[in-house]
Order: sequence, then structure tokens, then C-alpha cells
Amino acid sequence: MMLSMRPAVARSSAGRSSHSRSVISWTDARRNIVTLTSAGAEHLEVLDRLVGEVQDELLAPLSAPERAELVRLLRNVLDR
Repeated sequence: MMLSMRPAVARSSAGRSSHSRSVISWTDARRNIVTLTSAGAEHLEVLDRLVGEVQDELLAPLSAPERAELVRLLRNVLDR
């Protein structure tokens, strides 16, 4: 899984966690490759479940079409 984050954040986060591993690229020593460990993948699954539960609770008052419209609008904001 490839995560999108600023290089400075990736470097500072990767060195302190058992959830990710950072190695220097064999083809470009300026580049660090950050990957999830199995512990990181398990933690991500837990977080995905929790986020889903919170979203379901938060969006409960909306109908399915309203939820879809909200997601579409938020994606537009993120894409700009």
C-alpha cells in the first residue's frame, strides 16, 4: 500500500513506529521507500472499521443519495 504524505512527515513518522518500515531506494539514494508492516496493516484495518462506524453514526440522518452527494462534494474540495 502506498501512502501519500509529505516526505518530512514520512521520515519522522517511519522511524518511530512498528507500523511502517523505511528503506533507502536502491536506484536513488535520495529516496526513502516507506511500507506498512503486518502490524501496520492490522492497525489500518482497525482504523478503517472505526472510521466506518463513526461515519455511519455521523451521516445517519442523511439518505443514501444525500450521502453520495456529500461524498461527491467533499471529493471536489479535496481535488482542488
